[in-house]
Amino acid sequence: TAEEIFNNKKFSDDFKKNENYKVFDITFLNKIYLVNVYKTQKTFSNNKIDIIVTLNNVTEDRKIEETKRDFFAHASHELKSPLTAILGYSELVSLNMVEKEEYLEIIQRIYNQANHMSLLVEDMSILSRLETLTEREEFHEIVNLNKVLKETLYTLEPFINEKNIYINLIEEQIEYKCIELDINKLFKNLIENAIKYSNDNGSIEIRLYQDNEYVVFEVKDEGIGIEPENLEKVFQRFYRVDKGRLEPGTGLGLAIVKHTVIKYDGKIDIKSEINKGTTIKIKLKV
Repeated sequence: TAEEIFNNKKFSDDFKKNENYKVFDITFLNKIYLVNVYKTQKTFSNNKIDIIVTLNNVTEDRKIEETKRDFFAHASHELKSPLTAILGYSELVSLNMVEKEEYLEIIQRIYNQANHMSLLVEDMSILSRLETLTEREEFHEIVNLNKVLKETLYTLEPFINEKNIYINLIEEQIEYKCIELDINKLFKNLIENAIKYSNDNGSIEIRLYQDNEYVVFEVKDEGIGIEPENLEKVFQRFYRVDKGRLEPGTGLGLAIVKHTVIKYDGKIDIKSEINKGTTIKIKLKV
């Protein structure tokens, strides 16, 4: 009620001051209100008005602002490490402090760090685009999902071979109205994540099929698993399942997956057991 709102300590404190105008936030029933207080000497309907107060519900605006602050703070942190490495290696070269036989190794390190920055900026751009969508787009392109999946597996083949992982692929032929790049990123991020957290000589099961009004994509690994309390956190930006392992990546992969699923009116189901593996099932609305 209005009486409860005006009993807020900020109101009583500000009314005692001699300022003509004041603006501040208050929290009431888990909502944030922007309050503007004006002192005036006007008369309305024979009643003298001393103070005018306006309240504007800015809960969503404040949440967006907080999200942006967190995003840029994390992004700055993630970009700082590779940038520091590039500057350090470049300085060594410019000061002739590198032996001839070390040049190729230094150049490769600079390239790897620059490539990591490039991937991070690309993922930040994709995530930003997905987060600003307010309604579902109309898709006119019909995409062969099996073709996209096979191309994704081909690009990840070096990583699969490096850990000697067996891929068990079970698929139905599916044509789907979508943007091919969205699905490519979704497939890549989920499979790449499964590879990263799988043990050497393990196996990954990948299923692609249609279930009534949904296209279903499921990735099941036999890796390190996720603690129950962290299952929901894995879809947050820059969250890593096992920070100690320092697995390469931008930390935005599953956040992109989450927002892609939202874009296609889909659902996410995740199950995991420590040291037994993780299964992520994605359903996209047909």
